[in-house]
Amino acid sequence: MKALCWHGKNDVRYDTVPDPALEHPRDAIINVSSCAICGS
Repeated sequence: MKALCWHGKNDVRYDTVPDPALEHPRDAIINVSSCAICGS
C-alpha cells in the first residue's frame, strides 16, 4: 500500500509500505483519509 512517510526534517515521501496486520488482540487498524504537515 502507499503511505505518506516522515523520514526527517524537510523529508516527507509517498512510499510503498507493507499492509498493516493485527499482532495483538487489542490492536486496531485505522484508515486516515487525509493529513497535513505544517512547516512553520
